[in-house]
Amino acid sequence: MEIIRTYGNIIKKYAPDHPLAAFRMIKAGLALEQFRSKYLADKRMPGAYQYLNTYAVGEVLAALKHPETSVWANIFAPVELLQCFELHSLSIECLSSFLSGFTIEDYFLDYAENEGLASTLCSYHKNFIGAIDSGIIPPVAFAVTTSTICDGNINTFRHLSEKHQVPQYNTPDAKEYVTEQLKELIAMLEDTFHKKFQKEELISILQRENESKACYERCLKNLRTHHYPSTLTMQMYM
Repeated sequence: MEIIRTYGNIIKKYAPDHPLAAFRMIKAGLALEQFRSKYLADKRMPGAYQYLNTYAVGEVLAALKHPETSVWANIFAPVELLQCFELHSLSIECLSSFLSGFTIEDYFLDYAENEGLASTLCSYHKNFIGAIDSGIIPPVAFAVTTSTICDGNINTFRHLSEKHQVPQYNTPDAKEYVTEQLKELIAMLEDTFHKKFQKEELISILQRENESKACYERCLKNLRTHHYPSTLTMQMYM
């Protein structure tokens, strides 16, 4: 942990005057963690969780490396549609957690509050806003969010989209509008990424997703009577 904290302090040292160097250090740290989780993982951790950890870190790293094909999303956004366009979904909650793992969240929280954001704003959102507005994490090509669970999502995404000229689509939670809004979202994705939506691809993605959910439900049932080593991080990945 001391090594991580030292590494984080170096990132914060470079952040004000050399944001690109700080960003490269974040990517390098994620690459090292991806290598560690794949080849030097705790052998007591089940193989499935080792794979999950490597995969999750790799997805965040890929999104940071390729902002031109990445989308800011919250955890309830319709990412299945984004997958149809071969886009990387960068969850603001996930990235905020990773930045906290680097022990650099205090820099971004202070940056956001110094911009005038309320101290009572969700720390996940404030951490993410500070990372983007400071110029360390680059803007992506698109943004999509919902108001489900947390209505703060709308204001956070509106702020970032307007400040960094990122096209955004908001999805209110009123059921009568969802179908038409998803169609509008598809049209915006087609216009932004110059690619036609393929319904067959969505069907395949949803089938895989439903199979995964069924496996997860069976896993939860088995956990009633069987011990399966885990961590809080693994549960959040799930």
